[in-house]
Amino acid sequence: MGSPKALVEVGGRALGSLAADVLDRYQEEKARLGAVDFEDMQLRALDLLAGRNAAGVPYASLVAAALPFVVVDEFQDTSPLQFRLFEALRAAGTEV
Repeated sequence: MGSPKALVEVGGRALGSLAADVLDRYQEEKARLGAVDFEDMQLRALDLLAGRNAAGVPYASLVAAALPFVVVDEFQDTSPLQFRLFEALRAAGTEV
């Protein structure tokens, strides 16, 4: 039957492979449907904040001018991606 450690290693690889297959299928279906999920929205927001308008003004500065304060509830529960969004807004001059 094998050692428990060996069984865990094999099971872990199988589970990892299954999870990768599910994620691949999920991404394919989103693309087919033209759908976005919450992570996609956050990534798109981060991309936009990093860009500039036709006049060369950073979008992050425009957002900071319109929304001078940012309040984050449950900050300890933010993901690394959400923290990057927060940092992009903070760097643009918003008050935290």
